[in-house]
This record gives sequence, C-alpha cells and structure tokens, in this order.
Amino acid sequence: MSSTKAGNDSWQRLLGLITELFADDSTIHNIGDAVQQESSGTIRFPQSENRRHARILIRGVIAALEERRGANDDDLIVAARLGTERAEQGISALLMIGGVHSGRSRAVSLIVERAREEGATGDELLDMTLAIDRYFRSVVHAMTAAHRTREMELLHTAHDLRAQTLRALLCGEASGLSAATLTSAGLERGRLYYCVVTDHGDPSTALPTERALAANKGLVGFVEGLLCAVVAAPPASAQVTDNLTVFAPAVELTDLPKQYQLCRAGLRTARRLGRNGLFSLVDLAFHMALEAQQELGDLLCREILFSVDTGNATHRDLIRTARAYLDSGCRLNVTAITLNVHANSVKYRLKRLEELTGIDLMGAEAAPTHGAAVNGAVLWWAFDLWLRQAEGSKGTSG
Repeated sequence: MSSTKAGNDSWQRLLGLITELFADDSTIHNIGDAVQQESSGTIRFPQSENRRHARILIRGVIAALEERRGANDDDLIVAARLGTERAEQGISALLMIGGVHSGRSRAVSLIVERAREEGATGDELLDMTLAIDRYFRSVVHAMTAAHRTREMELLHTAHDLRAQTLRALLCGEASGLSAATLTSAGLERGRLYYCVVTDHGDPSTALPTERALAANKGLVGFVEGLLCAVVAAPPASAQVTDNLTVFAPAVELTDLPKQYQLCRAGLRTARRLGRNGLFSLVDLAFHMALEAQQELGDLLCREILFSVDTGNATHRDLIRTARAYLDSGCRLNVTAITLNVHANSVKYRLKRLEELTGIDLMGAEAAPTHGAAVNGAVLWWAFDLWLRQAEGSKGTSG
C-alpha cells in the first residue's frame, strides 16, 4: 500500500513539474524550433502554426498523464484534425511525422532535464517517458490516417488539381505539365506571371485572401504550408489585408521556382524586420542581401563598433538612436518623434556616439552624395546587426 502511494506521489510530483514547464511560452517556442529545424531543408512553415500545433498536443499529453491513460477518442479526433490540416496545407505525411517526432523528442529532453534537476530517479523518468511515447504513437497513427484520407479526397477535386499544378510550377516540376493542363489552369507558356507568397498558413481562414488573389487570373493554393499564387497581375494591398505578403517581378513560367525561393527568403526577412502587409522583392532586396552576408556583417561590427558594449544599456540607446536617425533620412525632428524623445536628446546621443566610435553622422560627410549614401547604408547595416546581437545576448527578441 505504501509503495503504491509513494508511486502515485512521485507521479504527481513529476506531473506538476511537466505542467509548470509547459505553461511557459518559451518552452513551446523551443519545441516549435525543433519542428522548424526538422523541416528547414524543405519547408519553412510559420512558427505560429508550429507552436499552435505544439500547444494542442502538449495539452493532450498533460491531460492523459493526469488521468494515467493513453490517447482517448477526443485526443484522436484532435490529432486527425491536425493531420487533415497538414494535408490541406500541402505538407507531406513524411514531413508532418518528422516534425511531430522532433517536437516529441525535444519535449521529452526538456522534461528529463528539469526532472533530473529536481532529483527524479531513473525509474520515475522511464515510466513517464514510456507513457508519453505510448500517447504519441496513437496520435501519430491518427494524424497519418487522416492525412492520407484527406490527400485522397483532394486528389479527385478540381481545386486540388489546380493546387498540384501550382506546386509543380513553384517547386521546379513544371516540365511534366502538358499544354492542356496549363490551359485548364488559365495559364500559357510565353506569358509573364507574378509569384506571390503569403504568411497565411491556416486553410480554415484563408478563403477570403485566396478568392481575392484568384481575381488576378491564375492559380492560388497552399504550397509547402503557405498560401501562394501565380497570377497575371500584381497583388494589391487590399487583397491581402493584414497578411504579410511578398511578390516577385513578373517572369515566364520556367523562372517561377527561383522567384518562389526568393519570395520565401523575402518573407523570412520581412518577419525578422517585424513588417506586415504587402512587399515586393525590390522593397526587401537591401535587407535580404545583408542577411546573406552574415559573416561580413559580423566583421563590420567588430571593425567599426569595437568601442561600444552590447551589455551596456546606454550604448544600446546610442546605437538605436543612430539607426533611427539613418532610417529618418538624417532628420533630427523625425528621429525624436520616432524615439519619443526631445531633438536635443538625439543630438546629444549622436555626439556621444561620435566620441566613442569616431562616427560623425551629423557632419559634412552626411551630404546627399552617392558616396555618402553608400556609407550610410554600411553604417545602418552595422548598427542594425549590432542591435540584434545585443538584444539576443539579453535573451530578448525584436
């Protein structure tokens, strides 16, 4: 009797640790990162979707552990719904399963690490890990079955035939498309089309945007987890509402795969910048080019900002002010309004930065010449990268 009670107490203690651990958003983000890494070579699904699915599955795991049971009918219904969503989003069953297993592995690793810190025994951890594995085996089976069923249903619909054509065009498989297939999709070889990639990853809410983009004459659907389009006219801001959307200049059908990859890269850049709405690749080209040269940017920071310390809050304010000043076109009043400070404070910070680094943003070299513009772009890059490094070292984002 006493051993049974001790076992129950141990289980409840571990369960309390797990519940506390997964109540922290950073833990969910950690699991979402694991899923993203699993798919990084193939797709780059929005982290919000990865985290949403992680939260759903973790809630089910905790409920099952509380009741000392495996996955029940309600859990399997939820799992089937997730599998159906992934099929509708154009995610393969293989990638879906890989993502679930990566998330489960990361979750178990976090649980074991925390439990060991609290003095859990090997037997206790083994029992808990086996229970979690049993739950996930049932869940993965339900997700896979639902995914396969939905895939077969879609295969026989005109909507999905168009979606398959879209995926072939964007993923470099267009050589197998016949002229009849292109004609039925409203496309023709030799014409120019715009590639559009949105940050929309939820099919249940995508219909208004999908219909709006379809008005531009072309194909619209989910490709590798995101709502995409190949259309004859460029998208308008009103068509994508508040969704982050990137589009490329018009090209022939054979060039769409390159544009598609650039659009996805542009989307990642725009997310990092905190942008929302509609952007062309031209709008994002400067920032994308900088991101592609991370090592050069690190070298630049070390060379010209060696005298400022990422751990110093005052220094961070100086660099943040300098970046905002360049963003404003070197206008003191606009910078002051942006930072919600007095213009004299902006002047003081820029002078203080000059004393520390020798960089004179208000001097004669700031005149609007080609050389000054290039120099300003280089400095903005250094300031922006330095601030990201500083914020990262504090464990914050944005």
